Amino acid sequence: MIDVIDLNPINADDKRSAYVLDTNVLLHDTSSLYRFDEHIVIIPLLVLEEIDNKKKDPQLGFNARDISQKLEQLLQRAEDPKKGIPIPNGKDSVLFFTEGIFAQNFPSELPLTYKDNAILSQIIGLREMFQDRNFILVSKDRNLRIKSGALSIPNE
Repeated sequence: MIDVIDLNPINADDKRSAYVLDTNVLLHDTSSLYRFDEHIVIIPLLVLEEIDNKKKDPQLGFNARDISQKLEQLLQRAEDPKKGIPIPNGKDSVLFFTEGIFAQNFPSELPLTYKDNAILSQIIGLREMFQDRNFILVSKDRNLRIKSGALSIPNE
């Protein structure tokens, strides 16, 4: 089920990679979503939930509020968020939010109640739906990158 993302408007000849951002990337560098050149940036709604939970954190609260503000400003300028939100980085990057997309076959030992596993399942689900697109997880979480690699999901 696709509720929040529709990569179909992107031309089939478009070979841009799609970078799926983990919470810690956005909290570490609130401008990171502008740094993906011409590529597609995907933020799972699960990540927005985690950011929301950090707004009152004494160390991460400022960054959580800052990234929320930046995302809201981008949304306000978007004509149709489901068809992508242009990222003003001078390189035609586009942002999508995603939810409700899960892999058909995901390892049962990785419960989807754990948000990192749900994000991995979403990436595999996106790959199943858009087989010609290269999806890359971007995370500062070493264990998440290890699981990603074990599931053959490219990561940075």
